[in-house]
Amino acid sequence: MKGAPLQFEAATLGEAIQYYEASFRCAIRPCEKLLPGQSELKYFEFSDMSNEFDGLVDIHVLRDGLEICPKQDLSFLLEESDHVEIGLLVC
Repeated sequence: MKGAPLQFEAATLGEAIQYYEASFRCAIRPCEKLLPGQSELKYFEFSDMSNEFDGLVDIHVLRDGLEICPKQDLSFLLEESDHVEIGLLVC
């Protein structure tokens, strides 16, 4: 999975994901099944078009020193200084 930072403007989490998909030729979709121990849906399925990685990722928004988990809320409003982090599911 590529980890190069991108800088772009997006009003919502959904727009940011669309830009990432176009930039890295991948697909990111909300995972529609609960994982063991999970009470709500919050992860995403990631598919790399080059077949380097297919699996689950977690998306967080870094804002003013806070790490926000918007879960699968694609309408989550982003602020100008936000950083969207897409990372491998580690737990």
